[in-house]
Amino acid sequence: MKKIYLVHCWDGTSNDGWYPWIANELNNDNTEVIKFDMPNTANPNISEWVSTLDLKVEDLNENTYFIGHSIGCQTIMRYLESKEVRKIGGILFVAPWLDLLPVAVADEESYNTAQPWINTPINFDKIKQFTNNINCIFSSDDYFVSLEQEKEFKDKLNANTCIVENKGHISQDDDVFELQEILDLSNNMLNCKKIRRNNMKNIIITGAANGVGKAVANILKTNNLILIDEDNNNLEQVAKDLNGQFYVCNLANENDIKILLNDIKNNYENIDCLINCAGMWISGDMSKLEQPIFDEMNSIERIKKVIDTNVFGTIAMIKGIFPIMKKQGYGQIININSQSGVMCEPPFPIYNATKQSTNAFRKAIQDDLARNNIKITDVCPGLIQTDFYIRANNELPKEIMENGLTPEDVAKTVKYVFELPYEITIPSIEVRHIKNY
Repeated sequence: MKKIYLVHCWDGTSNDGWYPWIANELNNDNTEVIKFDMPNTANPNISEWVSTLDLKVEDLNENTYFIGHSIGCQTIMRYLESKEVRKIGGILFVAPWLDLLPVAVADEESYNTAQPWINTPINFDKIKQFTNNINCIFSSDDYFVSLEQEKEFKDKLNANTCIVENKGHISQDDDVFELQEILDLSNNMLNCKKIRRNNMKNIIITGAANGVGKAVANILKTNNLILIDEDNNNLEQVAKDLNGQFYVCNLANENDIKILLNDIKNNYENIDCLINCAGMWISGDMSKLEQPIFDEMNSIERIKKVIDTNVFGTIAMIKGIFPIMKKQGYGQIININSQSGVMCEPPFPIYNATKQSTNAFRKAIQDDLARNNIKITDVCPGLIQTDFYIRANNELPKEIMENGLTPEDVAKTVKYVFELPYEITIPSIEVRHIKNY
C-alpha cells in the first residue's frame, strides 16, 4: 500500500482548497492519502509542525510519498533532514518557498513567524538522498513566492518543475479547488516515472566511475544522468557529486544487465541518449601470451570477461534501450570505441577483436536505427591518459602516455556529437593527440 502524507499551508486546514479533491483522486485500493490538521496554523512553528508530521508518518520506505503546499513543503524537508536516510517513493511540492516576497510578511506577526522558516538552513544534500523523484509546481503570478525560486529548487534538489499560469499561490484564496497539473505530477510521482525536466535530457552513461565515462558525465552534468559501473565506491561518489542516479552493474553479467534494464524501463518514461563507455583493456601478441607479464592478463577467464564487457555489454545495452527510443520516436547512441575498432594493431589482437566487433555491429544496425529516428555514433579515440591500462596491470611508459588524449578531450568530442542538430548524424569519428601516430 502506497501512503501519501499531505501537509497543508500556513493558516489552512486539511479540508481547504484542492486538498480534498486530490485525496479523492488518488485514494484507491493501492494508495491512501493521509491528510491532517497542523497545530497553531496561524503562527506555524517548525518544531511543532515537524513533530506532528513525525507522529503521523508510520514508516519511511519506498511506498512513502509526500505532498506539501507552501509552508507544508518546508515542513516535509525539515522532517526528512531530521531522520536517518531511507529511500522513499517521492515528493510533490506545490508553491514551495525558501524565502517570501514582502507582501507575505507585511505585518509584524507574519514577519516574526516566517523568520525561523526563512533563516534556519535546510540540508538539501541529505534530502536528495531520500529520493530522486522530487517534483515542484509554481505559479507564474504567485504573490508570495518569487518565480526565481523555481530555479533554486531545480538546482538544490534536482527537482522536476512545472510552472502553471495565473494561479496565484495555488490556494483556496485563489479559487483553486482542482488543478490538472497537481494530478498529473502526483500520478507521475506514484508511477516513479522520471520525466524530462524542461531542457534536461535523460542520459545513460556506462563505465561512469572512472576515466572517459566520468569525464563524459561531468561535461554533461546539466542533464539528468543515469550512471552505471561495477566500481561501487567511485560510482557512488561521482553520482553524488553530479546529482545523478546510479546503478552498480557488471556489464559482463547477463543477470545484472537484465535487472538493470528492467529497472530503467520501469522508472523512466524516456531515454534521450545512451553513451557506452564501459570497457576493459587487454594486450599481448599471441607469441608472448605465456610470458609472465601477459599471462595473468590473458587468462581464459579474463579474456571472456573482456569480450563480454566490451562486446556483449555494449550490444545488450543497445538492445535493451532500443525499444524505449523506438516507442518515443527518437534517441541517440554514442559508443566509445577505439582506434583499434577501425584499424588492426598487432600487439592487441583480442582488444582489436572486441572493438572491431562493436564497430561492425554499429554499421549493421545504423540504417535500421535511422529509420526509427535514432542516431548512432562510434567515437574512436587513440591513446588516452587514464588508469585504463593500469587497472589491467599493463602500465604504459610515461613517454608514451604523454602523447595521449586526456579523458576531457574525449568528453568534448562526445559533447560535440551530442549537441549536433538532430537531423545531422556522424556514423564514426576518430580523434587522436597530434603526436600519437
